[in-house]
Amino acid sequence: MRLLAGACLLAALGCGSGEEPAPPVTPGVGAGVEAAQPGDEPSPVAPDEGTLAPLRGRNLHITSKLAFDTLPDAPHRLQATYQGLDRSRWSLQRLADEDADRRIEYRSGARAFLLPQDSGESIEYAGEELAQVLRRFDLRRVAMADGLDELGWDADGRLPLGSNGSSVLREDLGEEGVTFTAIDPEGRQEEILHVRTWAELGNLRRPATLELSFGALRIWSEEIETFELQSWFKERYFWPPDRADEAP
Repeated sequence: MRLLAGACLLAALGCGSGEEPAPPVTPGVGAGVEAAQPGDEPSPVAPDEGTLAPLRGRNLHITSKLAFDTLPDAPHRLQATYQGLDRSRWSLQRLADEDADRRIEYRSGARAFLLPQDSGESIEYAGEELAQVLRRFDLRRVAMADGLDELGWDADGRLPLGSNGSSVLREDLGEEGVTFTAIDPEGRQEEILHVRTWAELGNLRRPATLELSFGALRIWSEEIETFELQSWFKERYFWPPDRADEAP
């Protein structure tokens, strides 16, 4: 797929740092967020509200260490933030990048944007590209929240995404883990997240190691470094800096 290929190409520069993963974070313990950009200042952490209603969605702030199959010696870090069902932000950075530059994708409602690496000018997704990006955001949100929220899977292991016919397919592979597959409105499979192992999260569990694939092609392997449930960011955090004034 063009979107993922572009992400891999832009991210796959530089070499590995050998940095060790940070220990997992327990619920309610902050792990520190990435350096803020203008308008990115986080609001105070919200109090623990227990199990959230299915239609509200978990607030998640997760960092992962990635190893691309084609660049095993050039580790990257992905920071993914989800606030409710329709606010998301992904930041992908090469660990060896001396200027700490990042490729960032944003979702605010039904709109999504890309801030390319080494650029201050964002690009808004549109058309089918936008639909694919929104499915990618939703796929990871669903995979991370499965078991933490009641997600409403049907008897076939499908979870509808909105009203346009997109969905996520969940397949339990027993000792081999669980796969989550994004399905487009025509029933075609897109991105696949394969959760291999889990870590404890209170009396629940959350993903610990994953793989990202398109069909039989594995893109990267991933290890979760921090997993926070108690995070809250201002609306501007989910907009590129050059469009922050458009935030509600």
